[in-house]
Amino acid sequence: MTRRVFLPADVRIVDSHVHAWPHGLVHPAQRVQEPMAASPADLLATLDASGVDAVLVSPAMVHPDNGYIQGAAGAVPTRILAVAGVDPRDPSAVAGIPDHAAAGVVAVRVNLGPSPLETEADLAGLDALVDATAAAGLVLQWTMRLPGAALIERAAARRPDVPQVFDHLGLPVDARDLGQLARIRDLAGIPTLHIKLSGMYALSQDGYPYRDTWPWAEGVLEAFGASRTMWASDWPLAGESASHAEHLALVGMLPFLDDAARDHLLRRTALSLWGEPRAGGS
Repeated sequence: MTRRVFLPADVRIVDSHVHAWPHGLVHPAQRVQEPMAASPADLLATLDASGVDAVLVSPAMVHPDNGYIQGAAGAVPTRILAVAGVDPRDPSAVAGIPDHAAAGVVAVRVNLGPSPLETEADLAGLDALVDATAAAGLVLQWTMRLPGAALIERAAARRPDVPQVFDHLGLPVDARDLGQLARIRDLAGIPTLHIKLSGMYALSQDGYPYRDTWPWAEGVLEAFGASRTMWASDWPLAGESASHAEHLALVGMLPFLDDAARDHLLRRTALSLWGEPRAGGS
């Protein structure tokens, strides 16, 4: 039987993209190649210090163990929601999506990294993943560069009922090139697609608060609207650039956001995807 997990209705702030892994490991994307404090216990301590109520946690390439994340979520289900990483090129991983759903996972993450899906077998695997995600009632999350976003359109054409989320402001090749926003506007035409206000530290050529990425972020918000945008920190990797609390404070600095938009970014958009259904709802 599927164990349904929801964000509490009274949640105030949701961080929609973090990772966790055991002590002693070093993520290859780290600037300083020394172990980070990135365990679930470290995460909860960070949330408490920042005033964040709940998070969505997915495995990282340094420790791609879905069971590790699901265990953390099972221990603190009102604060940690688990995302399962699934490679569409691995048929056994795709076949495991129903089991992830039964364990309480709320989304499936496809992280393409430097390896695009190009062959007919790759695309058939993606179609199977989309179908399995739809059958399990999960959200489909993408971590990939903007030029690869045709895969999002493929998934939407195949199963328009599946909610999708594009990570890190769409990961443009260069966030200073605002001409790429035309592609963002195309993607925003998919009504079930959402996007994350996250990853600015990685897109910026400057330091915190990443002012050189603000015009890109504003263009993304204009395309998607606040009701389809959610805030995320990308902890712990983002911690090399600024503290978790500083990444949260950035939402208050952005001049193109009003209070209603900030409420959507910090809680309402996440609740629309993972909030508990109201009484009488389906």
